[in-house]
Amino acid sequence: MKKVLLFFMCLYTVQFGWSDEITHLRDVKTYQTLMNNDTVQLIDVRTADEFNAGTIGKAQNIDYLSEDFKDKLASLDKDEPVYVFCRSGNRSEKARHIMLDLGFKEVYDLQGGYNAWQQWEATKEQK
Repeated sequence: MKKVLLFFMCLYTVQFGWSDEITHLRDVKTYQTLMNNDTVQLIDVRTADEFNAGTIGKAQNIDYLSEDFKDKLASLDKDEPVYVFCRSGNRSEKARHIMLDLGFKEVYDLQGGYNAWQQWEATKEQK
């Protein structure tokens, strides 16, 4: 009986940890729907050069690699959801953790980053 109880406790712990990691990811279709909302806080954390080469909708550029990254986050509303993305998801995931540490309530990350967005856009054009 103890083994069964231990098994379920471990299963619950693992499931809770995985669900926390997955719930912050959003797919490209979700980001597409954000384009209809003028008040959305959509943040591109790539460099200025990457941003200038193309971005998603009306995203604001706050470069994760810049020295004043945290200072620039102060312009955002911590109580409203924030949607972040980078090229592949690495920098935006790190930015997300910083934002949560700074007191942001909800921060969502684009699964696969801008690369996934471009691939999705390309498949839409082929149809």
